[in-house]
Amino acid sequence: MESLRQTSAQLAESRDQLLAQRAEIESRRDAAQERITSIATDDETLQRRMAEAQERAAQAQLDQSKCGDELADLRVRLAGLTQSVDEAQRNRLREEREHGEALQEAERRAALAEQLKAQEKDLENQIADNVERAHALSETKEEAHKKVLDSQQQQHKLIEKTDEITARLKDLRQKTNVTQKEVHRLELDLGHKEDRVAFFQERILQEYNLALASLSEEQVGTDELDEEEREKLIAEHRKDLQRLGTVNLMAIEEYEALEQRDKFLRVQEEDLRTAREKLLSVVQKIDVTITEMFLETFRLVSENFKNYFRRLFNGGQARIYLVDENDPLECGIEIEARPPGKKPQTISLLSGGEQAMTAIALLFSIFSAKPSPFCVLDEVDAPLDDANIGRFLSMVDEFSSSSQFIIITHNKQTMARANALFGVTQQERGVSQLVSVKFDEVAEDAA
Repeated sequence: MESLRQTSAQLAESRDQLLAQRAEIESRRDAAQERITSIATDDETLQRRMAEAQERAAQAQLDQSKCGDELADLRVRLAGLTQSVDEAQRNRLREEREHGEALQEAERRAALAEQLKAQEKDLENQIADNVERAHALSETKEEAHKKVLDSQQQQHKLIEKTDEITARLKDLRQKTNVTQKEVHRLELDLGHKEDRVAFFQERILQEYNLALASLSEEQVGTDELDEEEREKLIAEHRKDLQRLGTVNLMAIEEYEALEQRDKFLRVQEEDLRTAREKLLSVVQKIDVTITEMFLETFRLVSENFKNYFRRLFNGGQARIYLVDENDPLECGIEIEARPPGKKPQTISLLSGGEQAMTAIALLFSIFSAKPSPFCVLDEVDAPLDDANIGRFLSMVDEFSSSSQFIIITHNKQTMARANALFGVTQQERGVSQLVSVKFDEVAEDAA
């Protein structure tokens, strides 16, 4: 720019000089014309000089026009340079701002470097301490190794002695086990014989009212019968006793108790049968009532589903039906949908957007039959295009008078249709902030 200013000044000086020369030439021409009028004899000379002056004037005009062109070019270049200077100033401001940010970052990194240096010094001190401890531990390690070797030798000797003692104990345990088994067998045999003796004593006491332990040897006495005759006689007496049988003195009382127990159980059984019949009757009535209510609600939902499906799809047909009409409370429910231009098919064969629209139609069908005070929808409009979103939002507006809808969405149309908006924004990098807006409060200032 300084060079252009100097050039412009030089051209201005040249222009002034040319203008001065032009003025001088014009004055000379005027003087020549005066001389022509006054001196007729010098006409040729004056004409020739005048022609020369005219040529010089024409040349001066040409030079002046060239200077004008050069001045215009310089003005264009000056405007371009001025624009470049403005752009350079803007870049300088931006670089100064970036330079300030870089200085802040450099200061932060310098502080971090100081912290790292302090940590480095702490680590060096710790390493020096650890090296000293390692030297000390290496010295004690050799002493400990010697002690370990001595201990290992003593341990081997103790292990050998322990093995010998273990072998001796094993032999003693085997002998002890054999002895204990024999003692146990003799104890069992003795206990069995004692039990038999006690059993016979108790039986003789019950059957003959005779305690053998209280009899002396003289009272027991002897007989002249041999073993066979004695066993035969005992068998005959035993048969006589068996024919007589035992007398149960508590039989009457036991019969009366069993009879009372039987009456009590019969009453309880009758009460249970009556209660079971009543419960079955109540369950049957409840099943009938629930079935009627379910079928009525199902009929309403089915009719509404057909209408809302046609509204959302701008045509088509759809229906919901029971898999087993004979058992409506236990069977499943199937959904058949036919968007415009497609054959009837189950909902699993539709596209993602068509499935979403079908589910929305079913949801609003249920709301129409049984309104709910709240409804939460999470990204239901994600697979929908703009036209389908418009029909969906129109239906939401229709149900807003009876239900409050809470919709989680990223769609601009849905957010613009809401009464209140809750979201998260970052006014500063890395700092999240919750924002809530009620559109009815800012309606006047919306512009």
